[in-house]
Amino acid sequence: MRTVRIAIVEDEASARERIRECLEYVETDSDVRFTISEFSSGIAFLDSYKAEYDIVFMDIQMPGMTGVDCAHTLREKDPSVILIFVTNMAQFAISGYEVDALDFILKPINKYSFAMKVRRALARVNTQSDEANIVIRTRDSSVVVPGRDLYYVDVKDHDVVYHSARGDFRAYGSLRDAENELTGKGFVRISAWALVNLQYVEEIYPEEVIVAGARLRVTRNRKKDFLDAFSLFLGRRS
Repeated sequence: MRTVRIAIVEDEASARERIRECLEYVETDSDVRFTISEFSSGIAFLDSYKAEYDIVFMDIQMPGMTGVDCAHTLREKDPSVILIFVTNMAQFAISGYEVDALDFILKPINKYSFAMKVRRALARVNTQSDEANIVIRTRDSSVVVPGRDLYYVDVKDHDVVYHSARGDFRAYGSLRDAENELTGKGFVRISAWALVNLQYVEEIYPEEVIVAGARLRVTRNRKKDFLDAFSLFLGRRS
């Protein structure tokens, strides 16, 4: 049975409860189980955000920070998480195109319409998982981590260490092995001992780069390729 991680970002408690009820309805007719986190504002949601959710349900009209503004910041942190807007006015849903929202749900929420849209989202989750899972072979076992959860990979004490939203994993092999496995998945080598996931690059300095809060050295012979790859990555997102 598959576990799917859900975030509900909604300022109305009754609406959060309704989304929970509808998710429970979907569970009764599927082979998935949902783990659900609730947030009463976009600010609370973004405050300690990590790319650990499969689907985010987000109200568009919230005090303090609108759902659209929250979604723009979310996309800077996590370009691939599935986003579904919740709104009581259909005309606001067009804003979803700006942030690559998969769909929108109208209030009051109809559980049958909700279930149809969630099943569509689950199909996307399955596609992303099949295409982007990384198998990390540690000393004791093999661990499967979605590529989007992986921040960077480096070499420490002759081990290859995978740094991810789910923790750090030490593995056998070489950085070249990791690079071959991650080719085409948004990673680029920045030195002889590190490669990074471009979606988590936060700041770039002449000889360093900040990735998910970690300061990593960029060597001179790798810098041009890194900057070219990052520029191409930004172009694809715009």
